[in-house]
Amino acid sequence: MLLLSCKTINSKKDIVLIDRHSFLRLLQEFNSKQYKVISYIFKNANEQKLILKTQSEIAEKLELSTYSINKIFKEFIKLNILGKIKNGKYILLI
Repeated sequence: MLLLSCKTINSKKDIVLIDRHSFLRLLQEFNSKQYKVISYIFKNANEQKLILKTQSEIAEKLELSTYSINKIFKEFIKLNILGKIKNGKYILLI
């Protein structure tokens, strides 16, 4: 199971948990860029769930702009899908 989203309602957080397969299908339906990025991250994170590619390298590989990758990474961080370790270093949290 993984955390899909958290939103605050009346000072409480509603948490939606789904399996990875359902999560990927959902992303594919809503935003093809996000789907491409999260699929790439799932396939390329190492055993410690670290992302060892830069945003520029991911952008080039996926034929997306660096701006798009940066925006998507920020969205994934807010959703607790990715964690930022330091500049250029990220970890998959799910």
